[in-house]
Amino acid sequence: MRYPYLFLDCDGTLFDFDQSERNAIKFLSGQIGFDYEKGMSVYHEVNAQCWAELEQGLMDQEQLRVERFRRFLPLVGCKAAPEKANEIYGDALAKEGIPYPFTKPLLTRLRSLGYKLYITTNGIPATQWGRYHASGIIPYVDDIFISGELGYSKPDPRYFEVVLAKLGNPDRSLCAIVGDSLTSDIQGGRNAHIHTIWYNPGHKHSALPDDQLDDLTKLPLHI
Repeated sequence: MRYPYLFLDCDGTLFDFDQSERNAIKFLSGQIGFDYEKGMSVYHEVNAQCWAELEQGLMDQEQLRVERFRRFLPLVGCKAAPEKANEIYGDALAKEGIPYPFTKPLLTRLRSLGYKLYITTNGIPATQWGRYHASGIIPYVDDIFISGELGYSKPDPRYFEVVLAKLGNPDRSLCAIVGDSLTSDIQGGRNAHIHTIWYNPGHKHSALPDDQLDDLTKLPLHI
């Protein structure tokens, strides 16, 4: 067991966030009136840009929640207030906890082998906790660390400083982060001097991670 402390990203790694996002945007489109198909494409792009700006320290989460809809709504011809759109979307997304089929069996296997499992995620606490409760994943992990509660977001090394402090400051050589995002998970791990494992089912190319897997069910054999 090289890395007994595993920091696991959630969305795109353990959870099918794309499906959750589609479901929430579809609900929002019915509530405030815009074309869902166009809206899904536009929202995905706008939201990704806002989260990228958050990772770069250009906005905080409170700003992000409304700013993404301030940018999005004019692009789909909707005159709803961005604050209202954010409220409806956030409530809908909080009900959308969709683990991948492999997630719970994988976590069960890792815990049986003695690993300590921690979800390390960038997200809005109320939304994320709603999704985790809806998914039933909470009993499968040892703790959950949400950026909105810690005050810092991946890839800021201070995010991991807080996490490690809460765990009693284990040796970083015993820790690994597993995630699908090069900009938050992998760059964050590198910034914090933690071993990085990139979940890369799309077989993309990058020299940034220490290791990578295209199938997370292989993780117990890899660590």
